[in-house]
Amino acid sequence: MNNRNPMGHRITKTQLVERERLAAKAKPVTLANHPRVEFIDDERASGNSLIITLRQGWSFEPGIDNRVSGADTVAEALRMVRNAHAFAGPYEP
Repeated sequence: MNNRNPMGHRITKTQLVERERLAAKAKPVTLANHPRVEFIDDERASGNSLIITLRQGWSFEPGIDNRVSGADTVAEALRMVRNAHAFAGPYEP
């Protein structure tokens, strides 16, 4: 990342953090690029649902290793992912 502004002056750490925050805000988080999502299996064409697998360290239920869940719509799946709980283990094999 360029740590200089258009005038060539160095950017402070606060300005750099703000630049990164604005850049992240400019890119909407979707289900496909959500940092908590490991895998999406869209089985809606065969009458099933979206199957979402979270990355290790996240769980759909607090206190247990539940990284896989289904949702009927992308909006519902994204809501479930946003509400996922941090999970530090132990992990099931």
